[in-house]
Amino acid sequence: MGRIIALAVAVALLIAVALVWLAPATLVASRVDRATAGTVVLADATGTVWGGRGSLVAGGIAVPLAWTLDPWPLAQGELRVRLAPIGNEPPRGPHGEITVGGRETALRDVELTVPAAWLVALAGHRLPWQLAGNVTLAVPALDWSPPGSRGEAHAVWRGAQVGGATGGAPIDLGTITVTVAASGDRLQGPIANEGGDVAIRGEIAARAGADIAVTAVVNPRRADDAALARALAAIGTPEDGGWRVGWRAAWR
Repeated sequence: MGRIIALAVAVALLIAVALVWLAPATLVASRVDRATAGTVVLADATGTVWGGRGSLVAGGIAVPLAWTLDPWPLAQGELRVRLAPIGNEPPRGPHGEITVGGRETALRDVELTVPAAWLVALAGHRLPWQLAGNVTLAVPALDWSPPGSRGEAHAVWRGAQVGGATGGAPIDLGTITVTVAASGDRLQGPIANEGGDVAIRGEIAARAGADIAVTAVVNPRRADDAALARALAAIGTPEDGGWRVGWRAAWR
């Protein structure tokens, strides 16, 4: 009788392990939806929790990716996910490693290229402007663990354009570069651009549990561009022959 009970327990454990191991990727989709309050949706999820693929959809824009989940760190309460491009995507397809444990999040060799509008939608913020162009995010190493954060991240926004929500000719911003360093409970760094209709020099600063603030002085490259001057005057205040503009949002 004891052997029968032992066998039944063993079979039950094997079935439980199999069910967990073969858990469908759609479980990840439901978690993403819950964690982001519906702001981000994991669509067309296939595979399993441990290795799957799908598209992260934000603001109606889809970014395809594949993932693998390392089961062993889970025993220590740590979530470790590796991202990878799908199929024949270019080298800049999503890749890298993200580890979340307790109050610390670590990113290693993370890189992805996404539409600028998708990135804003992912953050759950709404802007009064329409954005165009693609942003490449690159994070060689960043440990976010306030008050002991460290590391840095880079962003390059190519083909950057901003248009009014009501239409009109967009403003060509050229190529914008941002580099932020993590220190304590803050992320901070300079903003600059090359090319486009304007010259931009500014800064982005964010503090955990507080605000994300972007400030910049924008100078038209052509003094006789009256339409551009009117557009900038509508959103900024005069400073050093240009206009100071800013944007602030809560860091959720």
